[in-house]
Amino acid sequence: MGFFTVWIIAESIFFGVMTSLFTRFISRLHPHKINKYLGIVPAIINALLFLAFALLFAVSLPINPKVKQNIFNSKTASPLVDTAIVLERPFNSIFGPITKQTLTFLTVKPEEKGTVDLKFTQQNIKIDYESEWKMLELVNAQRKQAGAKPLIWNDSLAKVGREHSSDMFKQGYFSHYSAQGADVGDRLEQAGISYTYAGENLALAPNVERAYSGLINSEGHRRNILDPAFGKIGIGAIDGGVYGKMFTQVFTE
Repeated sequence: MGFFTVWIIAESIFFGVMTSLFTRFISRLHPHKINKYLGIVPAIINALLFLAFALLFAVSLPINPKVKQNIFNSKTASPLVDTAIVLERPFNSIFGPITKQTLTFLTVKPEEKGTVDLKFTQQNIKIDYESEWKMLELVNAQRKQAGAKPLIWNDSLAKVGREHSSDMFKQGYFSHYSAQGADVGDRLEQAGISYTYAGENLALAPNVERAYSGLINSEGHRRNILDPAFGKIGIGAIDGGVYGKMFTQVFTE
């Protein structure tokens, strides 16, 4: 809201000053054919920029998830949201230095031991099986492109991921460590899963595409996704309604 207020005020002042300084020039240009036929171009660009930021603002709010999905599925709105990503940079430190986030994506580094207080809890959750399989497809497509073997889906790892994603929603935190201090290794041992090498990626986003894009463009998470030492994966995708979707990727050898 502050951004839009400053934008409107700054634009009003700018064009007010320009108009007063170049009144004569503008009055001459106004009836010109160039102005008649091309004058609409800057107006369209300005309108598209404003619309892009407005849509980005909308998908970052806890509103009806169907509305968000419609925006991301729209052939017109989705590209506009993507072009407005520059607006998200000033928000990178909202949750502090341990996070990597934009208005529509949140994660913490794989090696980070800190915890983010989400300032909300969500008890009305459900497993999003479709997003789990979509995330698997995206991950394996990237591994194939990088020359690594595809990861094999493991139901036991997925169950561990789902439980952690659910716990973060229900208790209102975001971290590789639970409220009891258990990390991914502890969760695997508690589930009776033997391993010698394990990893975990976390993401909170409106949809699977946004979550994947944020993870693959983050160095530590990308390293986990492409690590040739990993052979299995389980993905816990939990739909939190208006608060988005929580993803926990669990990797083992």
